[in-house]
Amino acid sequence: MIDFKAIKDRHRIEDYLAKNNVEVRRASGGFTAKCPFHDGDNKASLFIHASKQYATCYTRCGYIGSVLDVVMRWLGIDDVVEACERLEGRALTDEEKSRPLAPRVVPLRFEDTIAHRPLPKMFRAEQLKMGAEAAFKIIAKARGLDWTGIKLAHDHGCLRFCREHWEGENENGPWRTQDFDCYALLDVGNPCNVQFRRLDADETGKALPFWVKNGKPLKVLGRKPCKPDWPVGIDAAIAHPKATILLVEGTGDKLAGWDIRGLGHDVIPVGIFGAGHTINAQALPFFERRNVIIVQQHDAACEKAAARWAEQLATVHARQRNWLVPEEGGDLNDFISAGGDVEKIFNP
Repeated sequence: MIDFKAIKDRHRIEDYLAKNNVEVRRASGGFTAKCPFHDGDNKASLFIHASKQYATCYTRCGYIGSVLDVVMRWLGIDDVVEACERLEGRALTDEEKSRPLAPRVVPLRFEDTIAHRPLPKMFRAEQLKMGAEAAFKIIAKARGLDWTGIKLAHDHGCLRFCREHWEGENENGPWRTQDFDCYALLDVGNPCNVQFRRLDADETGKALPFWVKNGKPLKVLGRKPCKPDWPVGIDAAIAHPKATILLVEGTGDKLAGWDIRGLGHDVIPVGIFGAGHTINAQALPFFERRNVIIVQQHDAACEKAAARWAEQLATVHARQRNWLVPEEGGDLNDFISAGGDVEKIFNP
């Protein structure tokens, strides 16, 4: 496999930008520059961390990443091999491409791969509350799951609660403001992506949407500066390095994955909230050489998503396979709530 670390060690971000006529200034702990990836006048919008060698745009772009991420964004390409070859100024040999990775001695840390910045007040710990059994049971009833699985998500830092203030409209027309009791799916330790659903439900236990517009309900909301392509559940996956990762699409399927763990299977569900998303490139190292089951739903968008994720996971040598949800299930949440045979996921 390509020795990405060696290539990144040979090429510094500030040098690459300077060679491409970006004015780079030395600053405390690194370098600053006007971010070349969006229009703006702030001459210090981009910060390059000198020792860890990752770049962060603190205005419009959000997280950027390593020198390889910078090269891909600069050249408008999505092939990391091509980015390596552009940096090296040569084609990589077949031997280099097949060279095995050296064993990792120090566990990968979030701060080594993503750039942190102050989060909005609602993302801070005091705003995201711990839950109780009653709240777990409300979610479980709405999803048709066991409440102990919901508690597992909570105990692993993937579920919290809050009361949120929204503006929008419902089926009765526009309203200015309304408060909702919500639950949030996230990585509490590193909330790169936070997805909210209403906690309250109708008389049948079905979760209510935030609003209905043109007949279409909006059931899930995210908040900026979330990275919507960031997989949620990585914190828990790091804490359980031998567990199989269930890569799922959607909040319901992520909760269903915790239900499966509650049944005694050593799995950690990691959610990509939206089949249109590609896995954030900076998150891929966390899947390196992990056992991954991609849970594929029965629709064209999820079929394309599964193929796209599989291609990405192959670049980090994840041991992966797909599991297609039976037609009678629809998605993993439906499959579990209908009493589907979980063993089929692991022994298809």
